[in-house]
Amino acid sequence: MMAAGALSAAIVSCGKVDDNRIPPTRVNIQFRNVGEWDIYGNPAACSAKIFDKEKGIPAAAFFTATTFTGFGGVMLVADPTGEFRAYDRACPVEARRDAVVVFDADNPQGAARCTVCKSTFDIYNYGAAVSGRAADLHYGLRRLRVSVVNQPTCHAVITD
Repeated sequence: MMAAGALSAAIVSCGKVDDNRIPPTRVNIQFRNVGEWDIYGNPAACSAKIFDKEKGIPAAAFFTATTFTGFGGVMLVADPTGEFRAYDRACPVEARRDAVVVFDADNPQGAARCTVCKSTFDIYNYGAAVSGRAADLHYGLRRLRVSVVNQPTCHAVITD
């Protein structure tokens, strides 16, 4: 009886995705109005936008004193249905600011690939690892919240 319980626990733990591998770093990106959202945010279906305050991506003028773009920058994506998802770009295998994932526009399945270890992640399926060391280790991308609030002083926000 004890062996069956241990086996069941092992099976459940194998399916768990660790999306908490990179150091917690603040994320706060606010789009103050529809115009800002249309210019800097709002990726079209099956595309991505990148935010990295240190590198001035997109335009440095967009960032304010209260803008924070995480450990490795932020990737905002829209899946084929137009639903928004956001992730910290730092690869969970490498856990370094300079080892980031990039959107693979040629892959219709919604893949992002690490520039260092080459692991791939399904960014339409909550950042789950698809291949490489990340898949072997069950590491996923750190997910962020995207809220389109459509208020007079804030149209949308990405937070940790």
